[in-house]
Amino acid sequence: MLYVLLALFLLISTLGTKYSFCINGSRKAGKVLNSFLIIPCLLFLIIYSGGILDIPDYNVYNNIYNYSSNGIWTKDIGFGALVFALRKIGLSAYQCRLMYAVIGITVLMLSVRKFLDRKGQYLFLILYFVYPYFLDVIQVRNFLAMVFMTLAVSFLLDNTKKNTFLFGVFMLVSASLQKTLLFYIPFILFYKADKRKATKSVLIIAVTLSALIGLNKNFVSDLANFFLLNFSEKLSGSASFFTVNTRYGWLYMWTISFFNLAILYYIKKKSSNQLSSGNIKIVGIVFWINIYSLIALPLYVMDTNFFRIYRDLQPLNLIAWITFFRAACLKHIRINKRSMILLIITILLTILYSVYVTMIIENLLQFFIQGFNNNWIVGGI
Repeated sequence: MLYVLLALFLLISTLGTKYSFCINGSRKAGKVLNSFLIIPCLLFLIIYSGGILDIPDYNVYNNIYNYSSNGIWTKDIGFGALVFALRKIGLSAYQCRLMYAVIGITVLMLSVRKFLDRKGQYLFLILYFVYPYFLDVIQVRNFLAMVFMTLAVSFLLDNTKKNTFLFGVFMLVSASLQKTLLFYIPFILFYKADKRKATKSVLIIAVTLSALIGLNKNFVSDLANFFLLNFSEKLSGSASFFTVNTRYGWLYMWTISFFNLAILYYIKKKSSNQLSSGNIKIVGIVFWINIYSLIALPLYVMDTNFFRIYRDLQPLNLIAWITFFRAACLKHIRINKRSMILLIITILLTILYSVYVTMIIENLLQFFIQGFNNNWIVGGI
């Protein structure tokens, strides 16, 4: 059954891509797109993610579910509270997994709607399916944290005290689901500061951390453990991150980060004085949060698990790319055909390289193929 849904998803994607890119249709056409393209795609993503059984982290989430019979799991207290609440209303572990998918995909699309029109939303789903959807199927806590962070960033589109407050609230929700997202809470200070000075500060921090890690790895590990254990016992589980357990894997992560940043820099430069103020702001926010994320580059050297800090920006990166391409196709941006083709190729290669680094090298594809045959919602073929 899932193979049928996948075939339908791919057919819809093929038929709808050109329409979504370049046609500025009527309101009625937008409703048709929403009904016959977006909704089936959403159903597929929810059913696959909510019903898959054979994933590497299955036992982890099953143990959290079992623990919740005695109280709230506190390592990531927001996620623990969610599992506790779902179990209280009588949901099984399988049904809880379905609810994670429903909540996550719903919040993600509510966030995307604040950035993109219907055609842009449809394109977002296609690109998100390629990367990083399958990783989100495995790392449920990180997925939920990512979608709430995307929602938090959407409030920065309007520069008001209320929206700044809401950014902080939803970032705290995000961090309660996956504590590594605490990293992005100070972004609001960076975003509102003088960008040139703030960027220099980011580079200084990144270089200093890189030097510390390179010169004295044990010092970094001991300092991190001391800080986490004394700051909060609830964060003590994170101390295991601060060990240098990679050789060259971090080079793959750095490459992805710099390629994405280069693409965003080109888009931002090309968009200046050509896009509407709202679209310029979208591209600007995504560009500057990518600049801010450079602080995390040294962390990938210590443990590639930290790369999820950057991977959680992928929905925002997709939003910026789609904003640019939709404007270019509608002639709102002047860009020659050759430059457009080169940009598209660069983006596609970056996405494929990300898939290779995070999925193929880690031998994760086998789990996703098995997921089509072992899904408790619709069964196998």
